[in-house]
Amino acid sequence: MPSRKPRIAIIAYRRLAALARSVLSDYSGYLDVQVLDMPAEAAFHELSLRSSTSLPPDVLIAASANARWLKANTNYPVSIIKVTGFDLLLAIQQAQQLALTNGATILLLAKHALVSVFESFRGLLSIPVEVVEFQDNAEALSILADYRQRQKKYVVVGSSIVADWAEQQGLPAVIIYSIDALKRAIDEGIALAKVTTDQEEKRGQLNQIVKGLSEGVIAVDAHECIQTINDAAANLFNSSSDRLFGRKLSDVQPLLSLAEVLQSGESQLDLVVSVGQRRLITHRTPMIEHGQQRGALLTFQEASRIEQADRTLRHQVSRKQFSAKYQLEDIVGGSPQIQHSKELATLYAPSDASVLILGESGTGKELFAQGIHLKSQRKSSPFVAVNCAAFPETLLESELFGYEEGAFTGSRKGGKAGLIELAHKGTIFLDEIGDMPLALQTRLLRVLQEKEVLRLGASEPIYVDVRVIAATHANLLEKVKAQTFRADLFYRLNILSLHLSPLRMRAGDIRQLISHFVVQFMRRSAVYIDPNELSKVFWSLAEHYHWPGNVRELENLIERTVVYVTALGKIDYAAMADILPELRIEKSTITPEKVDSTTSLEDALQQTGGDLQATAALLGISRTTLWRKLKLRDVGR
Repeated sequence: MPSRKPRIAIIAYRRLAALARSVLSDYSGYLDVQVLDMPAEAAFHELSLRSSTSLPPDVLIAASANARWLKANTNYPVSIIKVTGFDLLLAIQQAQQLALTNGATILLLAKHALVSVFESFRGLLSIPVEVVEFQDNAEALSILADYRQRQKKYVVVGSSIVADWAEQQGLPAVIIYSIDALKRAIDEGIALAKVTTDQEEKRGQLNQIVKGLSEGVIAVDAHECIQTINDAAANLFNSSSDRLFGRKLSDVQPLLSLAEVLQSGESQLDLVVSVGQRRLITHRTPMIEHGQQRGALLTFQEASRIEQADRTLRHQVSRKQFSAKYQLEDIVGGSPQIQHSKELATLYAPSDASVLILGESGTGKELFAQGIHLKSQRKSSPFVAVNCAAFPETLLESELFGYEEGAFTGSRKGGKAGLIELAHKGTIFLDEIGDMPLALQTRLLRVLQEKEVLRLGASEPIYVDVRVIAATHANLLEKVKAQTFRADLFYRLNILSLHLSPLRMRAGDIRQLISHFVVQFMRRSAVYIDPNELSKVFWSLAEHYHWPGNVRELENLIERTVVYVTALGKIDYAAMADILPELRIEKSTITPEKVDSTTSLEDALQQTGGDLQATAALLGISRTTLWRKLKLRDVGR
């Protein structure tokens, strides 16, 4: 028997109630929800009146003061709509859009806990926000009345009831609750509701599962009489489960007897038995309850099915897997710019909102996309990356959206799922989104708005649940003005934006990157060249270079250098100008003496931000030697 749908009641003031109603369609079919737009005490009274004509809810969902009252005064389980820093950031961004239209200032009116959350990330914002804390409703009303009388215009950010009071004062307002926060509370409510599931219903579900297994299952009691047998096992005996119930298994088929397991209490695993023309792999185990053996269990599967499954598994493993491998912590650099980018990416990761990553070619846009994915709730699901500039329009369309069999000449038999479909439940990374043709931009917009993808040649759309992270080196606003990029798609993608600084703007990271790449490429070489010495050589050559290709160019030039010096077996200073023409090096400028004098202790500490391991690598000395130098420096001061 299928489990009944959980019953949930959401209790909220007007704005939050409206937000709740907007997401109910996502839960249609497997959740009974009622939304009560009223204070908690009135809602509880209303539920009491309805109890005579309808079943009570399993769980209540509410926020703030409503949740506190329900927990204190009712016996219902309560799932609280909690506000995170990310929810608050989104609300402030929405308020900023309102404020820009009429020259207003943002006012955050909240209680102490929420103010503390805001203060924890205020330093990341460039948006001016006035923050006022209140203790009770009367004080909040008084504060709003005071701000209404001021000459400046304000947009209020606060709870649902605060937003309602603000509008009564003629002040535009934005609520702090996001769709993600509401969905988190609903998901928690569903989990709470499932705890109340009846044990008998669980047993019924278990029997249904056993009955539908392709693997044969037979359970016997202490006398070896059959108590449970599924269809797969009954078919082996050309009978039905009803006719076999209660019979002794040894009488039905001696080769599958569980008598020995019942006597010894020990399992017998992976025994191969031939029953007629069928070769079976069997597992025989005792069933223990409260320390006592109550019976035994036989499970079996045909060897041919296992062999087929093994072939299928090998085929799947051989295919390229869509996965991310770079964490945000793997991104090298300690400059303020890169640290700020990592902090924003960490803040963005828990949300399902679209992210637009902006930056020049080679700045690490895909690394950040992978890092965001691996910090999100989708981290166990696919990460699918596609470069929109790497395909002609017709091929990009079929790659992204897939096609049905016969959609065009040469299409694969049975059709093909597109990359968006393959990213279901995960993340799709659309690199160089600015180069996507207009016709495909329209189709992508539909995916974002409707959560549906339509294959080429298909008549019915397919539901997809994907998070989109897009990236570009282009100025999309200029493309919008030139009508080569859809404005509605731009705003849909640019919910969260992350700008990566070019390498020339974060020179403090260059030495760390050089050391990192030199060590990385030297590990692949069979010839040993001191990586610290090579790092110093490369820095002395490249310290004044502009790096138009950013980190990717730096990585490529270091790999070229490592290949050359390891093939030669030594560092040839005179040849460096020939193998690195991009750097425009004069041969007379690079000598061993020049390299040795390039970096002082103080310079190295400053360039690495005080990181002792990086400083030692930069100077080409051990950590112990570095500590000795630091002690001598301190004594001399």
